[in-house]
Amino acid sequence: MVMLVGDPGIGKTALCEEFARTVASHGGLALVGHCYEHTALGVPYQAFVEAIGSYVRQRDPDQLRPAIIDIARLVPTPRDKFQVEPDRQVDPADDRLQLLAGVVEFLREVSDTQPLVLTLEDLHDADRGTLDLLLYLTRHVETLRLLVVGTYRDVEVERSHPLSAALSDLRRSSRYLRLQLRGLTVNGVQELLAATTQQAILQPFAELLHRRTDGNPLFVHETLRFLVENGLVERRDGVLRRVGEQSLAGRIPEGLRDVVGKRLSHLSVPTNNVLSTAAVIGTEFQLDVLGRVHAATEQELICALEEAVAAAVLDEHVRVGGMITYHFTHAFIRQSLYEEIIAPRRLRLHREIAHAIEEVHARRLVEHSGELAEHFAFSTDTGDLEKAVHYGALAAQNANRVFAYSEAVRLLERALQVQDLIDPDDRAKRCDLLLALGEALFPSGDTSRAIEIASQTFGLAEQLKDRSRAFRACRLALDSHDAQAAMTAAGRSEYFEWAERAIECAEAGTVEQIHADLAMAHALYVRGRTSEARALRLGALASAREIKDKEALFKAAFFLLNVGPMRHWGEGLTLANEAVSWSRDGVGPRGQSLVLWNAGLVHLAWGDRRRAEGLWSDIEQLADQTHSPTARLFTHCTAAILATLDGRLEESLSHLDLLVRQSEEFGASARGRQFDLQARLLALSQLARAEEWLLALQAFAGIEGAVTTLQALPPYEALCLAQMGREDEADSLVGVQLDAEVAADDRDERSTSVLVNLLELAVLLRHRAAAASLSARLADLADLTFTEWYCTCVARHLGAAAALCGDRRAAEAYYVQALEVATRIRFRPEIAIIHLQFAELLSEDADEGRRAEVHSHLEFAIDEFRAMNMQLALDRALRLKPDDASPRKKSRDALTAREREIAELLALGKTNREIATTLVISEGTVEVHAKHILSKLGLRSRTQMVAKLASQRDQK
Repeated sequence: MVMLVGDPGIGKTALCEEFARTVASHGGLALVGHCYEHTALGVPYQAFVEAIGSYVRQRDPDQLRPAIIDIARLVPTPRDKFQVEPDRQVDPADDRLQLLAGVVEFLREVSDTQPLVLTLEDLHDADRGTLDLLLYLTRHVETLRLLVVGTYRDVEVERSHPLSAALSDLRRSSRYLRLQLRGLTVNGVQELLAATTQQAILQPFAELLHRRTDGNPLFVHETLRFLVENGLVERRDGVLRRVGEQSLAGRIPEGLRDVVGKRLSHLSVPTNNVLSTAAVIGTEFQLDVLGRVHAATEQELICALEEAVAAAVLDEHVRVGGMITYHFTHAFIRQSLYEEIIAPRRLRLHREIAHAIEEVHARRLVEHSGELAEHFAFSTDTGDLEKAVHYGALAAQNANRVFAYSEAVRLLERALQVQDLIDPDDRAKRCDLLLALGEALFPSGDTSRAIEIASQTFGLAEQLKDRSRAFRACRLALDSHDAQAAMTAAGRSEYFEWAERAIECAEAGTVEQIHADLAMAHALYVRGRTSEARALRLGALASAREIKDKEALFKAAFFLLNVGPMRHWGEGLTLANEAVSWSRDGVGPRGQSLVLWNAGLVHLAWGDRRRAEGLWSDIEQLADQTHSPTARLFTHCTAAILATLDGRLEESLSHLDLLVRQSEEFGASARGRQFDLQARLLALSQLARAEEWLLALQAFAGIEGAVTTLQALPPYEALCLAQMGREDEADSLVGVQLDAEVAADDRDERSTSVLVNLLELAVLLRHRAAAASLSARLADLADLTFTEWYCTCVARHLGAAAALCGDRRAAEAYYVQALEVATRIRFRPEIAIIHLQFAELLSEDADEGRRAEVHSHLEFAIDEFRAMNMQLALDRALRLKPDDASPRKKSRDALTAREREIAELLALGKTNREIATTLVISEGTVEVHAKHILSKLGLRSRTQMVAKLASQRDQK
C-alpha cells in the first residue's frame, strides 16, 4: 500500500498515470478509481466501484464467475445480468463482511492472472465505505499480487477528517509506504518549460516561475499560459524570453483562483482578516511586525495563526533567540489574499509596514533592505520613494553576493520603475541603476539584454561626459559578447568597436586599462595579430600583479593560458602552476572557472590528468555553489573531454549535446557550438558519422563572426574530408596552405593546434615537404598530449610524418614516445590508433620477428576499436590484418631480441622502472613490450607471464 501525498496540482495523478503505462507495458494490469466530493455522486464504495466496473465491462461476465457473484451488488453490469439481490435473512453485518471479503477474493483471482495495480485517487473525498474497504483490503494485501496506490491532498486532511483515522490504522502495516510529493526544483521547472514549449529556457526565467509557483507543475503550466496569453513572453534567438519590464506581482492566473480560494474558505473570518494583513507584509513575516499593523489583541493574533498553521496555509519557524516567523505555504495563497484587499487599504498597509520594519529592525536595515524597498515603493511620498530606490539597490547588492542574480535583476527593475516616478530626467541615477542591472543580467546568462543595456548606459555616460561610467558600459558589453561567443564574438566588428571605446575611456595605470587591453588583445588575436595580442596580455598580467587586482589578474592569466604558439608552452605550464595557487577570495565564479579550466587543459597537455581532473572538479563545485553559467558550461566541456579520453565516444557526444542546449539557455549559443564543433570531430569521424560534423560546420559558419573564427582555428573541414577518404576535396581546401608551410618561419606565431592539424593533413595528403617542415617545428613538443582544443598526441603525428618521409627509425621512436604519453593520461582511443600506426609501420618489415610484433599491435588495436565502436579505424586495421590468422600460435614463441631481454628481467621479478634503468629505455617502452609478450604467449595477465617465464627459466 503506497500513499502519494501532496498539494493540488503537484503531480500525483500524472505520476499514477505514468506508472500505470509502465505497468501495462510490462504485462501488468492497472485499474483506477476516483473519489468525489460528497455532494457529487454519493455512491458507496465509489472508488472501488469505478475501478472494478472498468474491468468487468471489458469482459464477459460468464467468464468472471464465481467471484463476480459476491461483488455483483457493487457493479451495475453483472448485478443486472445475474439479478443479484441482498439476502434479507442474513445479518447486515455479516452481509457487509461478505461483500468486503468478496472484493478481496475478486482481486485475488484477477491478480492471479496478471500482476495488479489498483489506484484510488483523491481519498480526501472518500466515503466511509471506501475507507472501510481499503482498510480491510490492506490487511490482506500481502497474500495478493497487488499494489494499492492511494492519493490525497494532505492540506485537506485535518485531525477530525475520516481519512486521518484510516491513515493511523494503515501506518501500523509493514506493507505501508507514504511518499510526499513536493514541487520541482528550478532545474525541474526549466526542463518542464522546455518540454512544454519546445524552446530553450533561460535560467532567470525558470527561477522567476519557480519563485511564483514553488515548482508546482499545475501552477507552472497555468502561469506559463497566462504569460503567453498576455504577451509577456516571446521566442527570440531560439529561446523563450520575458519581454518588457512588467512584473508578475499582483497577478494570479484565473485557473488557479478556485484552487486557492477553496483552501481559504475553510478558515474563519478573523483568520482570513489576519492573513490578509500578513499577505501585504510578504511571503514571510514576523509576529512583532504583524502586531504593529493589524488591529487585534495578541491572543486574537495567536488564535488566527494557530488555525492557519493547522490548515497548512502557514508554516511556523522559531529561530535562535526566540524570533518567530511565519511563511505562506504557497505564493499563490498569499497572492490571492493580497488581491482581495482594495487598493487604498493596500497602499496604507504598505506604508505602515515599511515604517514598522524600520522600527523593529533598526540595527539590521541592510538585511531587510529587500522588504523595505518593496513596501516603500507603494508610497506616494517622494521621500519614501527615494528610500525604495536606495533599499532596492542595497538588496540587489546582497543578492549578487549570494549569486542570486535573478533576484538582483528583479529588484533593480523595480528600482528603475520607482526612479522614473521620482525624477525620470536624473541621468546619473538612471545610468547607475542600469549599469547595476546589466551587471546582474550578465552572470545570470541574459547576455543579449545586458548588451542592450550597455548601449543605453554608454549613451547616458557620454551625455554626462563621465568616462568611468562609460568604461563600465564598455566592459559590460565586452564581457557579455565574450560570454556569448568567445572567439566568434571577438571576430565581430561590434566587439572591436567596443574594445576601441574601452581603450579611449579607460584611465591610464588603472584596472580599467588592464581590462581594455585584454579586450583589444582578444580582438587582435582572432585577426591574426598574435604578437601584438600577446604583448598586451603580458602587460596586463604585469599591471594586475602590480596593482594587486585579483579579478584582472585571473582574467589576464586566462588569456595567456590559451597558450597558442609553440614556443610559449613552457611558459604556459609555469603560469598554470602559479595561477592555481592564487587565492580565489574576491574573484567571481566566471573568473575562477576560466583560469581553472585553461590551467587544467595545460596540465592535461603535459600529461598530468590527475591534476587536470582536480581543477575541473573545483569548477563543478563552483557551479553547484554559485549557479554560474560559465562554470556550468565548463562542467559539460570537461565531461565530454574525459569521456573522449576514456573511449566513451557516444557518451562524449551526449555531453556535447547537453552543452549546446544549455549554452542556448545561458545566452551563449555561439560559444557552446564553437566548442562542440571543435570537440566533436574525433568522435563522429571514428564512429563513421563524419557527415554529421560537416552539417554542424555549415550551421556554425552562418553565425556572425564565425568566418574570422574558422580562419583562426585549424582547417577542420579538410581534416574531416581527408579522414573520410575525400582527399581531392581536402587538398583543394588546404593544398596551397601546405605548400606555403615548406618555407614557413621557425618563429611561427600560430596556435600549436593549427600546426598539428596541418601536420596530420600533410600526412593524410602525402605532402612530404610540408610534413618535414612542420615536424621540424613541432619536434620540441613531442611530449604534448593535448593542444588547446585538439585532442591528440603530437608524437603520433611526428611518427606518421617520419614514416612518410622514409625515416623508419625516427618513426618507431616517436610511436614508442606517443604510447608512453598517451598511456600517462589514459587516452584510450589514441593508444589504440598508435598501435595501429605502429603495425602499419612495422608491416613493411620482412623480418619474422617484426611480423609477430605487427600481429601483436593489430590484435590489441582491433579489440579496442571494437570495444569503442571506432568503425573508421577498425576498417583500416582489418584491411591490414592477414587473411590467415594461424601465425598467431607461431608468433607466441617468436619474441624479438629486446622482448627476450625484457622477458628475462620480468622473470626475475623486476619492475618496469628497474627494467627501464637496466636497459636505458623509458618505462612506457617497457610497458609496450610487456603487452606484446603477453599477446605472443597467449596470456592474459602479467602474473601469468612472470610465472610462466620463471618456470621456463628454472627448467633451463
